[in-house]
Amino acid sequence: MATPGGHAAAQERGCSGLLAALEKDDTPLVRLGHGAGYEVYCGDDVRRTLYVLTGGVVKLFVSYAGYVGSKDATFLLLGPGDVFGYPVFTAGCPGRVSAEAFTDCEVVKIPGAFLERTVRRRPGVALDVAALLERRLVEYEELVGCLLPRQTEVRLARVLPILARKFGERTVNGSVAVGLRLTRTDLAQMTAATRESVTAAVTRLRRERILAMGAGRIVLLDPKRLAEIGRR
Repeated sequence: MATPGGHAAAQERGCSGLLAALEKDDTPLVRLGHGAGYEVYCGDDVRRTLYVLTGGVVKLFVSYAGYVGSKDATFLLLGPGDVFGYPVFTAGCPGRVSAEAFTDCEVVKIPGAFLERTVRRRPGVALDVAALLERRLVEYEELVGCLLPRQTEVRLARVLPILARKFGERTVNGSVAVGLRLTRTDLAQMTAATRESVTAAVTRLRRERILAMGAGRIVLLDPKRLAEIGRR
């Protein structure tokens, strides 16, 4: 498993570089603060705006091939330095994409027309945007890969290391804690499973001392064994 915090630091550096380049070109940037549960965007707005997350956590709902349903298909959790919106996840189904503040958060909103103008003036900005959006698509593909196994326990064993890599914090005894409060309903939505099956899987993993969970905080006690389950 990657070092906790390393992924986030790399993302924030890329994000800071992009914002600095846009500000140098006098691109209008709208900085907004949202409370937990606020719908950042929904539907066609995703086609017109790039969002840069500068603080807090955002829940990005996505669907996957063969899924027919509401926005609750599954979701990614994004942290500071992540980008979302234009032009990611727009092909054919803009109405099935939305983003919601998971915690209090801060975002920078960049209208697509202004972004495109800056790209024409400063071609290097296009490379910065492409690199950040590519990471978003890689994470999406990684999440879809977590949903392939039929067993909820295996799905969970694949999702938890992603969360630890992105939001992980080292504990005093060397374990890795996911630095977010996640309910079993959250985990069920992330793994496209039922709450009951997630509860059963978490109970088994706790009994085998692979993870601990209390007050919504997940601690990976044995990442190696968790990875072995995820490879099934």
